[in-house]
Amino acid sequence: MNLRKTIVLLFIACLLHSCNISKHRDKKLEEQANHIIQMLDTTSIQFLNDWNYTQRGEANFWSRISGDSSIFNCSFYPVVDTPELKIYQVDKFLNYFKSTLKIDTVYYQIQLTKKSDTDLNIVGINNNGQDISLFENLPFDKIFPEQNPFDLLAKLTKLKDEINVIGISHSNVEKGLVQFYLPGGQHILTFIPEAILNSGKLEKFWKDEFSKGKQLNQNWNFRKLENPIDRN
Repeated sequence: MNLRKTIVLLFIACLLHSCNISKHRDKKLEEQANHIIQMLDTTSIQFLNDWNYTQRGEANFWSRISGDSSIFNCSFYPVVDTPELKIYQVDKFLNYFKSTLKIDTVYYQIQLTKKSDTDLNIVGINNNGQDISLFENLPFDKIFPEQNPFDLLAKLTKLKDEINVIGISHSNVEKGLVQFYLPGGQHILTFIPEAILNSGKLEKFWKDEFSKGKQLNQNWNFRKLENPIDRN
């Protein structure tokens, strides 16, 4: 066998091996998709409503959304002893959680560090990118007397971890339609609520997208993208 034939055969063998690996991965991710369907009941889906998620390094980046716009964004670092929240759109975040905290508008971002169950440290980042210590050992229950943002973000992150996804997004147009991005960013599991199915008004874009995959049951579609999504 000459060198050229050897190279061709090696190329074919590598191609077949790669194809087998890809098929095996597709099968494992479909199994994960079915597992997610079993885990997410109506209450879990409703809990995730209006929250988009993406993984950014060690940060769990959550966006509170309304319609086609974001109300506020925050990065959650669930360290056991000192969990941290980095908050953007500060005023909207504080209003949403009905906080008593007042922050000067010179700080476009703040970082909350929970030092214990009762104390909170706050650092502000000004327009020059400088970190300024604003408060130390604030009484947590007086700053957030009605709702604990750390508890809420921890519960969201725990649920995300349990189903093992790297992204969650909601359709701007089709209310209630939720997409779950599986590890690798190339496989998407989509929840289609009864209201959309019963209306018979699913947009052509989504019909075309879903036709590229398969229905795992009436409310869930599983599909593979041509290329992984850009996580940047």
